[in-house]
Amino acid sequence: MKTLEYEKHIQNNKSKSIIELCINSNDDFYNHFSTINNGNILNDPNLKISDEVVDYLIEEAKCIPKRNSIIINFKLADKVQCEIEVIKNILKNNISSKILSTGNSIKKINIYSIFMILIGTSLIGIKQFINKTYSLNELIVVMSWVFMWKAIDFIFFEKSKLRKEIFILKKIYFANISEI
Repeated sequence: MKTLEYEKHIQNNKSKSIIELCINSNDDFYNHFSTINNGNILNDPNLKISDEVVDYLIEEAKCIPKRNSIIINFKLADKVQCEIEVIKNILKNNISSKILSTGNSIKKINIYSIFMILIGTSLIGIKQFINKTYSLNELIVVMSWVFMWKAIDFIFFEKSKLRKEIFILKKIYFANISEI
């Protein structure tokens, strides 16, 4: 009986995937270093979400097919002193800052890759002018290949990981957030 209900649920929500998150207290949701005034969470957009919550959302979003959109359902206990709209704003602010920092990491990788390729090709050029010893020439060739392969590693492997992370963060950012 349960499998039939599950299949019916999947058929109705083919393009949407649901992530449920149960928040039992303010400590579960907010970063421990967030501002608290007399036991009440301030409705401040600079509040930070607990890293555990963001990591959970990212791990769950990784399991969702790329074509599906995300619905995040929060189950809030009575002890939680915040409205769902405030939670949405705080979540979006935190996710957008993660997107920006990951984008900055991609820019750094691009710059490092360019410098590594330049160093590698200049070492190959230097090798052409130095023909003194065989071991020195081989050392320069090995160094140039190391620099160029590291640049390729950055461009094709590290950058693709960060692009996937940005894709997942954007799916979370544009997710429908509601309270159960």
